[in-house]
Amino acid sequence: MFSGTFKLHVPVVGPVRAAAGIGGGLAWRRTARTGTTSPLLPPVVRTDFSDTVSSLVAAYTLGADVTVRLTDRVGAIVYGRRHRLRDDDATSAGVKRGVGPTVYRIGVGAQWRF
Repeated sequence: MFSGTFKLHVPVVGPVRAAAGIGGGLAWRRTARTGTTSPLLPPVVRTDFSDTVSSLVAAYTLGADVTVRLTDRVGAIVYGRRHRLRDDDATSAGVKRGVGPTVYRIGVGAQWRF
């Protein structure tokens, strides 16, 4: 996923700073599926299948950060992001991918200021 994000920073209390962000971009969806299929009614004959579905779709991002400054140059950061792919989780032929269009990311990290 490639996106640009606009963030608005707000000082909360002392060394704590919060930010909210919104952005948009493009995402490459690629789903590889393999398995077997069989009819519900006899005769039961299993058939192997392998399928790869890929496409370039628009995406948007919503997120928030909370940063705590530990020193003048080092801080700890906690962040969360919600990425939403703008498709209906299906190919143009209507085949369901089986992978949802929403991605959630959370993390903790360190921030270094130059």
